[in-house]
Parts: sequence; structure tokens; C-alpha cells
Amino acid sequence: MTSTLPGPTTTGPATTDPAATGRARPAERPAVRPASRPAERPDGRADDRTPPRGPAPRLPRRALPVVPMAVTEAAALLVATSAAQLAWFGRGPQGLAIGDGGVGYGTVSVALTAAWTLLLLVARADVRPDDLFASGAAAFRDLLRATVVVAVGVSLFSAATQTQISRGWLLVAVPAGLAVLLLNRLAWRAHVRSLRAARRLGTRTVVVGTAAGVAGLRHVLARDSSSGLDVVAEVVLDDLDDAPVAHVARTAELVSLVERRLAAEGAEGVVVVGSGLVGDEFVRRLSWALEGTDVQLIVSPQVGPVSSRRLQPVAVGGHQLIRVDRVQLGGRQSVLKRLMDVALSAVGLVALAPLLAGVAAAIRLTSPGPAVFRQTRVGVDGAEFTLYKFRSMVTGADALVTALVSDDDDARGPLFKMRDDPRVTRVGRVIRRFSIDELPQLVNVLRGDMSLVGPRPPLPREVAAYDRTAHRRLLTRPGLTGAWQVSGRADLDWEEGLVIDLLYVENWTLSGDLAILGRTVGAVLRARGAY
Repeated sequence: MTSTLPGPTTTGPATTDPAATGRARPAERPAVRPASRPAERPDGRADDRTPPRGPAPRLPRRALPVVPMAVTEAAALLVATSAAQLAWFGRGPQGLAIGDGGVGYGTVSVALTAAWTLLLLVARADVRPDDLFASGAAAFRDLLRATVVVAVGVSLFSAATQTQISRGWLLVAVPAGLAVLLLNRLAWRAHVRSLRAARRLGTRTVVVGTAAGVAGLRHVLARDSSSGLDVVAEVVLDDLDDAPVAHVARTAELVSLVERRLAAEGAEGVVVVGSGLVGDEFVRRLSWALEGTDVQLIVSPQVGPVSSRRLQPVAVGGHQLIRVDRVQLGGRQSVLKRLMDVALSAVGLVALAPLLAGVAAAIRLTSPGPAVFRQTRVGVDGAEFTLYKFRSMVTGADALVTALVSDDDDARGPLFKMRDDPRVTRVGRVIRRFSIDELPQLVNVLRGDMSLVGPRPPLPREVAAYDRTAHRRLLTRPGLTGAWQVSGRADLDWEEGLVIDLLYVENWTLSGDLAILGRTVGAVLRARGAY
């Protein structure tokens, strides 16, 4: 099966080698190298653009815990249906009349669990194991299908056999079963993510493409290990200006080369980046060559960092094209987002009132000045608003920025930040470490100046230095937290923060916001990148 992967950001054009004159064209003699050592050109000279990588994963892709997950699903379903029986009927004996005899609901719970488990196996028969642990709602499709069939099947069985199955028990058992299935899947997905992050589980992968495309993909994979792709070898076409590999003989040679690398590395996947250079014929013939194997083929459509929900396949004359839908900044999702902001910020202000009062008192007692710091920030469409934070710095800290910027070698871009900032107070260091200083911004969220999740709220002086690209940050409300918060916080430099914010602005979803809120808790407790 061929799947698509959003194209990575390239790191720049590949450099050409004057000494290559007279040699075969790079597209005819692609450089092949294992990812664990520097790149080698066809003439054998090292290219130090490829950093060394760590050891290959200990477990291959086929070691995904599909069977253990199925076992825990069956156990969880049995617990859920039995708990539903206890909750609905109590401890007294309860039976189900079938014909002239009867059967206890304990037996019915076991039978329902067995049928449900079997339907789960059928529902995922055509699903790749990797997709069961992928991000997004599609990974839960097999659970929803099986649950719907169970509910409909039990109803049809009851009607056909005139068996009076308790509707109340079903109304408890089916939702409870679906809930435990979802929780079980989330737990296993988190486990697989942790194994992939520790490089203990992954797909040994060969990457084919231009030097810049390969380097860009390597950079993406270094920052996001959730795909499980572990690059063990690279087939590099160094000359970006070369014509596509369209000649049949050259295509066959390249396909053969990739097959040899896959066999030599024991690889389970191949990623093609810059498919326009190698040509459609190469992708088609490579897919033919991989038929009958367990090697997955992934092709980058080179559309940039665009959410999969905005990519729609379009078939034209036997060719697969990709339609990129426009960015949706309004609509029902935005209304629901605002309702969620109002509800959660109001609840948060009430629930956290004792903590807010205690922090305010600590600030007033240990440092002269107000407890709450007010600052002008820029919100959606460039509208300025007053942002509230607990004061974590000495009074008049803004006046010291110019001197600190000149002394800080790490200050890059419009954003200023530094480690061991001398303006931060003792209490300030504690509340900044765990982002407690941000909690008064719940008032901004309630007022509509901000959202719970969004880009970082910039200062007017930062916006003054924005170019056209950076201005896209202002297309949506800034957030109390965001993708930047869970991706490194202050450890991110200006360029990295901009890329992350733009990705959020153009690809946000309500489910994505909920995921970021959940990840924020972990990021705050770990205090990673907080200073």
C-alpha cells in the first residue's frame, strides 16, 4: 500500500562538486549511504552534511503490540460488561429467559465480550498495525465499527428470538465497553510512542530523494518520533537541476538499487522525497517490486507542512493528485472553541481561586510592587489588548531590556528571552518554572482577548519586526498555551517558534486543542524549557 507523508521543509539547494565533471550524472549514479555515517558521493569522498545517528531500534515494526492490546481489550470488555451487570441488577441473581430455559447475565456478559472481541478482530482485518497506533480519530475507527455492530446485532437478536434482553443493562454496558476500549487504545498508543521516542521500536527505513529533501526529512524525524520511522540508509540524488529519472533503463536501475539497500539493511519501509525528480514511473515500478513483501512505501507529496485533513486525493486521468483545502479560520469549530474557552476559563478561575490568592500574597510580601503585571500584547488581526500575569520580575524590568539584549548572545529574531534573567525575583523563578505566572490570563480568555490554545501572544515591538509570513500568527487568538508550550517553551529559538505557531494557525482542530491541553500538563510538570 502506498501512503503519503507531508513534504519536509528543505534545508537549501544541494551543492555541486566541480570535481564531478566527466563522471556519470548524479541521477544515474545516486549516492547511497547508511544513515549511521557521513554521506558518500559516487567518487567515495565524504560529505559531512549527514550527522551520525544512534543505534537502530531494538524491536522491528512487526513487534507492535497488536496481540497484547487485543488481550487487554477482551479483559477490559469483560470488566465493563460485568460492572454494568452489577450496577444495573445489583448482587441478586438475574437471568435471561431463552426458550424453556434461562441463562444468567454473567454468562451473557461473557458471551457479549466474546462476540465484541471477535468483531474487533474482523473490523481491523484490513487495517495496518501502524494505523492502530497512529494519531487522530481514524485510529479508533475499528473500535467504533465493532461497537455499532454489537449494539445493532444484540437488538436484532433480541427481536428475532423474542428474547427480552434488559435495555437498561445494554444502555450501561455498551457505552462502558466503548469507553474502556478507547482508554485501552490511548494507553497502548502512549506506550508505543514512548518506545519509539526511546528508539526501542521502529520501522527500519530507506529514504530516496534529493540531498536537500533527505536532509529535510531527517530534520523532521529528529523532532517527531511518533511516526516510528528510523532511517538506516539513504539513496541520494545530489543534482537538483538534473532531469527526472524517466528513462526506463535508469528507472529500473534505481529500483534495483533501492531493492538491494532494503535487503542489505533488513528495512521494512522506503520513503520517497522529491518524487517529481525520480518520476511517477519510478514510484509505480517500485510499488510493483514491493508487492508480496511487508515493506511499506511512503511517498512525500511535497506540499509542505499541511495537516492531513486539508489534503484530499483527486484522480485525474489515472494520476493521483492532491487537493489542498484552504485554511478554515471560522465556522462551527471556531464557535465550539470559543464555548470551550469560556466554560473552562470560568471553571478554572473558580477552582484555582485559593492558589491565585496565595501566589498574589507571596509576591506582595517578597518584592515591592503590584502582584499582577499588566502588559500590552497583540491579538487577533493585530488588535492590542492588556495581558495579565503574576509579576515575576522586579519593578521596571522593561527598562532593562535594551541592555540585556546587547549582552545576550542567544537573542535572535524579534523575540527576547534569556536564561538566568537577573530581573526575575525568587518567587518569580518558582512560578515561572511551573507557568503559574500565566494563570491570570484566564481572565483574558474569559474576556475574549485570548484562547486557551493558540500562538504565543507577541509584544508590539515584536510585531513591528514581523515580515509577511510572521504576520500570519495574528490570524487567530493567541493562547494561554499552545504547540510552542508543549514543544520546548523557552528552549525554542525564534525560527522554530514561528514554524510551530504557523503550523497551528493553518491546521488547528478542536481535537488538536484538547490534545495540546493534555500535553501542557506534562510539559508544565516537567518544567522543560521554562525560564
